[in-house]
Amino acid sequence: MVICCIGTPKVKGDSVAPRVGDALLKHNINAFVYGTSTNPITALNYATFYNHIKCCHKNDFVIAVDCALGNKKEIGSIKLTKQGILPGKAIGKSLASIGNIGILGQVGDIKKPAFDELKFASDSVVDELVEKITDLLITISDNFYINKKIAKF
Repeated sequence: MVICCIGTPKVKGDSVAPRVGDALLKHNINAFVYGTSTNPITALNYATFYNHIKCCHKNDFVIAVDCALGNKKEIGSIKLTKQGILPGKAIGKSLASIGNIGILGQVGDIKKPAFDELKFASDSVVDELVEKITDLLITISDNFYINKKIAKF
């Protein structure tokens, strides 16, 4: 299993995924983790990580993690997608889709200027999303490998 955490620690709302990557490494999760605060996946280096994952993890299940903007009432919630994610969509980027599934932490209001929502995201919302997404991924990882082992017998 591969977990691809997209974002930059330089922008509060966009730091959700790299902080999740940090937490997953700290928990020694049984997965390949790309994207951390010290080695983030951003629009500038996305193609390099994308190509590496496509080349070196052809048969692995890929979970993409990113922040997102949504309706005001959705701020602080997590959205799951069945087809991965399109990184940078909220700020007008056109990057290739990645992941078998996607996990999006809702950090701001889609109806307001995107960069302002990312820059001024609530500390408590970001902290809670990092914790929730990390716990979710640890649970997924634990169950993924348990079920994989059972399937082999």
